[in-house]
Amino acid sequence: MAIYSIRDLERLTGIKAHTIRIWEQRYRLIVPHRTDTNIRYYTDEELRLLFNVALLNRHGYKISKLAGMPHEKVAALVSEISENNNSQNAQIDALTLSMIDMDEVSFDRIFSSYVWENGFERTMLDLVYPFLDKLNILWLTNSVSPAHEKFIANLIRRKLMAAIDKEPVGHFEDTLTFVLYTPEGETQELTLLFMQYLLRTRRQKVVYLGANTSLSDLRDVSHTLKPAYIFTILQEPLPRQSIQSYVDNASKSINGSELLLTGAQLFINQVKLPENAKVLNGLPDTLQFLDSLHDEISYRVIGILQGNLLIVNTFCLLLRSRSIFPPFLQALYRRFFIFPDLFHVCDSLLQAVVLLRRIIDFCQPFFGHFRFACMHRHNAA
Repeated sequence: MAIYSIRDLERLTGIKAHTIRIWEQRYRLIVPHRTDTNIRYYTDEELRLLFNVALLNRHGYKISKLAGMPHEKVAALVSEISENNNSQNAQIDALTLSMIDMDEVSFDRIFSSYVWENGFERTMLDLVYPFLDKLNILWLTNSVSPAHEKFIANLIRRKLMAAIDKEPVGHFEDTLTFVLYTPEGETQELTLLFMQYLLRTRRQKVVYLGANTSLSDLRDVSHTLKPAYIFTILQEPLPRQSIQSYVDNASKSINGSELLLTGAQLFINQVKLPENAKVLNGLPDTLQFLDSLHDEISYRVIGILQGNLLIVNTFCLLLRSRSIFPPFLQALYRRFFIFPDLFHVCDSLLQAVVLLRRIIDFCQPFFGHFRFACMHRHNAA
């Protein structure tokens, strides 16, 4: 059984300690326990009730009415509101409560509902990361136990891995190779897994090395794959070396790749970046960087498709008198040459058209021989 002070309740629920005392004295909403030295403390039961009462109070229920309700009815009202209310604060509170109760069923219901409404990426950005920020504050103030943190981190980790496995692994043209790892002693695996998911959804090639990767292993991978980018996290102090020393050694080990760095240690310490290193300041900066790469690749694809359309246009002009669908091909060219941003939508169609041109070119000699044979038989008859 966990034990909480009134300050712990304040940090967890967001209700001021002064307000909690008023609710105790005026409404007998919760009754604190007392130690042998008359110091008040609270258990999971009081914390759970206070969470529920705070949520219902924000939705218009009066404290005087809630104080007279059975705890089971309060919990039922909270469950109903949580299912019908997708506001960020309500869902974060519900996640916090599922962590306190170690209730996997409740966590899965909240998470799956948010994914259904907003998609997995938005769920991570709008729900999970704000929740983890709150959890980090609670952890620093000793308001939650390591068991709570491990429980919820494992559930999120499983959700991330399941989402990653749903994304295709196959090789895509015009993609970049990313190597993801964390150094020895770094524990930020959830962020690294989310980065893998973001890259997979953007059709980039990802090599995931995971936690506790040494620089010698990084050197071997870089020599073999020659990736475009290597991403790592420096959130916690490194044992036996400075951050500056590690960044310098890592930049020398990656064989011409660009080193992408993120984490609190890069801002706590004054780090002079090597020429092949770049700092990504949190998730917004990381997403902006990934989207810029996606746009660059899209422009390359558009260029290729424009070249394909020129081939198609030439084909139409050459076969104007005997082509199968010259008006269609000419209209297609005119439409998408004016609106180049729509090129990627018709990639498959254009590739099919180019393939048709090649088939016709290949079969043209056979058509000529067949026509000659038919004419010869007609003349002989």
